[in-house]
Amino acid sequence: MRSKHAESIGLHRPLRYMGRREFLALGAAGLLASCQSGPIASVGTPGPTVTKLPPLSDADWSALAKSLNGTLVRPDSSQYATARQLFSARFDAVHPVGIAYCASPADVRACLAFAHKFSLPFAVRAGGHSYEGYSTTMGLVVDVTRMNTVSVNAGVATVGAGTRLIDVYSSLARQGVILPAGSCSTVGVAGLTLGGGTGVLGRKFGLTCDNLLSAQVVLANGQMLMCDASHDADLFWALRGGGGGNFGVATSFTFRTHSLSSLSLFTFTWPWNTAASVVDAWQNWAPHAPDELWSNCVLIAPADKGTAPFVVVNGVYVGNVDPLNSLLTQFTTRISAPPASRYVTGASVLNTMLYEAGCSGKTVGQCHLPTQDPQGQVQRDTSGVKSDYF
Repeated sequence: MRSKHAESIGLHRPLRYMGRREFLALGAAGLLASCQSGPIASVGTPGPTVTKLPPLSDADWSALAKSLNGTLVRPDSSQYATARQLFSARFDAVHPVGIAYCASPADVRACLAFAHKFSLPFAVRAGGHSYEGYSTTMGLVVDVTRMNTVSVNAGVATVGAGTRLIDVYSSLARQGVILPAGSCSTVGVAGLTLGGGTGVLGRKFGLTCDNLLSAQVVLANGQMLMCDASHDADLFWALRGGGGGNFGVATSFTFRTHSLSSLSLFTFTWPWNTAASVVDAWQNWAPHAPDELWSNCVLIAPADKGTAPFVVVNGVYVGNVDPLNSLLTQFTTRISAPPASRYVTGASVLNTMLYEAGCSGKTVGQCHLPTQDPQGQVQRDTSGVKSDYF
C-alpha cells in the first residue's frame, strides 16, 4: 500500500519491491571512500545554470528573515563571500540570491514555503561536498549546518542533519561507539546517509544507511514527520540511499551504533615499476579478506612533474595489529618487490578517522575548514570526479 504521503514526496508507486541494495548498486560506481586518495586532475569549472529568477522585493526577503530562528545571508552581507562557498572551488561562479542558515525544522519549512510561494529555485546544503554542485543554486540555499547536535544513549545516536563527520566521530568516540560513515572530515552526515554512505568500516558494519533507524523529514508541503521501518516505510526506504535525497529535507537522523574503542591501520607504498604487480595482488587479495578489513589501492601521479608516480595501499582493520600483520603478509608476498615504505599501527577510533581524513597529528577543531572552526586547517578542493559508467 502506498503511503498517504507518497504524492507529497513524489512517490507514485511502491519502491520496496526492489531490494535497496540492488537499487544502490545501480549508482555505486565512482564512489571514493578515503580522503587520502591521490590527486585527481581538475575537470574544469562549470558555470552556473542560467535561471531567470522571480522578482522579489526587499520586503519579501525581510519577511523571510524575520520568520527564521536562524540567519538569512544576502549578497550585500559581509558574510556572503564565504557563506556561498561549497567545499569545491569549482562552483565559486554560482552566486545564490540568499543563504538561509536554518536553526530548526521550522526554519526549513519556512524556506520551502518561501521558495514555493515565489517559484524560487532552491538547494539544500549540509557539508557542501556534492561533486556535481547540487548543494548550491542561483536561488535560495537552505543550509542545515546549525542543526548539528549529537546525542548517544543505549546503542543509539541521534545526529542533526548538519553535523560534519569528524564531529560525529568525536562525539561518538567519547561514548566508546562508532557509526560506519565516510572518511572526509567536513562531509555532512545528511548527504552521505541519503546517498548510501560508504567508508572504511563498511565491510564490517554496513553502509551508513544500513544503520539508519529513523529520520526526521520536512516534506515539500511543509509537513514535518518522523519515518522509520514501521511509519511511512516507503519514505524511509527511499531515504536510505534511494533517489539522492530528493524526497524531503532531512533534519535529523537516528542511527544504530557499534561498540568500538580501537582499530588498526596501515599504509604501504611501492615505486611505479611495481604497479602492475601491486594491483594484481591487491585485486586477488582484498575481496577475499575478512569483513574486518577494508583497504584501497591508489595509483598516484603527483601534480609536481618532478615527483615520480607511485602506488599506495592503505586500510583499516577492526582488530589488533597481530592478525592484521598476518593478513598483510598474505598480500605482500604476492608482489614482485617489497614495499618502499610500511606503516602499521594500532590507534583509537578517533585518531584512525583523523588519519584517514588526512588530519593525523591535528585536533578535531583543526580538521575543519577555517570558515567552520577558528582552528580549521582543512583546505578547500579544486578537483572533480567522473564516473567511468555514467
